[in-house]
Amino acid sequence: MSVSAAAMAARAEPKTVITGEQMEMSGGGKIVIFTGGAKVSKGVNELTADKNRSRQEKNSVEAYGHVIFKTINKAKEPMRGTSEKAVYDIQNDSGELSGGRPELVYYANTSTGPITMRAGDIILTRKKKSFTQ
Repeated sequence: MSVSAAAMAARAEPKTVITGEQMEMSGGGKIVIFTGGAKVSKGVNELTADKNRSRQEKNSVEAYGHVIFKTINKAKEPMRGTSEKAVYDIQNDSGELSGGRPELVYYANTSTGPITMRAGDIILTRKKKSFTQ
């Protein structure tokens, strides 16, 4: 049986890369804290902040300070969210923006300009987006 490299690459889960200027580990390496230009990248998702704390057992990253989340949705429309805190579930490609009046700028193909949404919390999942005051 023959499978092309392109077909295998299409099925492969994108790698998660977490970086920062400084790294600190605790809990036997189960918790890793990145500071100074902390960044998480996975496929089309990118999360930057002053500080990221990665928790291996939860497969998640908590981000603090000057949080910026960028992604492209299934319709190939760019989205950019900002807040003071975020939680990103790496496995499910979902997350929550909170603190500091979160904002989501959405560039819908059907709109003549960007759509800006602000809420107390902004929750993003693969299937839905929700906003709470």
